[in-house]
Amino acid sequence: MSVAFSTSEETTSYAVPELLEPISTLDDIDIRHIRYFLAVVRCGSVSAAAAELNVSQPSLSQQIIRLEQRVGFCLFERKPRGVEVTSAGLAFLKGVEHIPHAVRAAIVAASPHRNTITIGICSGISYPTISDVSEMIRKSIISEGSWCDMPRFQLKSISSSSQGASLRLGDIDIGIVRIPLTDPSLTMVPFNVEELGVLMAAGHPLAEFNALSWADLRGQRLLWGNSSDDQEYSRALLMAFRHRGWDPMLENVDIHRPELTIHALNHALRDTVAVYPRSSFQSSPDVQWRPLAESPVTETLAFAAVTGTRYATLIDHLADNI
Repeated sequence: MSVAFSTSEETTSYAVPELLEPISTLDDIDIRHIRYFLAVVRCGSVSAAAAELNVSQPSLSQQIIRLEQRVGFCLFERKPRGVEVTSAGLAFLKGVEHIPHAVRAAIVAASPHRNTITIGICSGISYPTISDVSEMIRKSIISEGSWCDMPRFQLKSISSSSQGASLRLGDIDIGIVRIPLTDPSLTMVPFNVEELGVLMAAGHPLAEFNALSWADLRGQRLLWGNSSDDQEYSRALLMAFRHRGWDPMLENVDIHRPELTIHALNHALRDTVAVYPRSSFQSSPDVQWRPLAESPVTETLAFAAVTGTRYATLIDHLADNI
């Protein structure tokens, strides 16, 4: 069988025998191989997984090859866009997907006062909101009283749709997600609800009004990021717009950071707007934000953690102080 991984410039192929000699020991497999395998499964391609793991694509490809040689069977098959997990790979996935989280849980159990909490942050969150989140968690830790030392916080940018897997794998401890987000394995605690308004370039014709109606938006294009980042939220948002009489043409661009949104609005067609809470763009002379005067749509952020973990207990405790 021939398996190939695609890069942006070329396709690198390697041959894997139909039947490899199975390993007689687990000594040649370490946690890194498991993490790499799970990342490729989660991302659907080696190049995307390499970017997430912050390793080179050739290096990741070689590690996957070595893992396949050590387990004795092919884990992935090449497809036109990315890779697909083989039936053997799916069986392997079922057996190993809990390992990173189990290892991290064991470390926490052995050292309950670990000094780092990794927080996943979905795209488009303003710095003041991130600062508020950190402060709320600090207060909850103090109030809960089970942590001897105040941990430091490590932030990781990751989409709402990907946070469930990252939480279960132990890549992050607490997530900040947009809801709705359906995941029965997670405990979620809403903490911030904001009305969405219309963001536009400073010279946009609608900027002359102090507030807008949904009728004003008819015919306006909507600057739209990658809907796979927050799939359920994106679907709910578009449904809410259509229910209010606005069915916009979507302009798909990378707007996962505020500065990218500002740049895109100022280089887009004149009839292009974006939709954000006001807190995301409080002080930029290049854009204008206007509220919607009737039937506004809201954005809800929530803390998320795997149910049954000490982090779920922490955010449950945090809910009492919101």
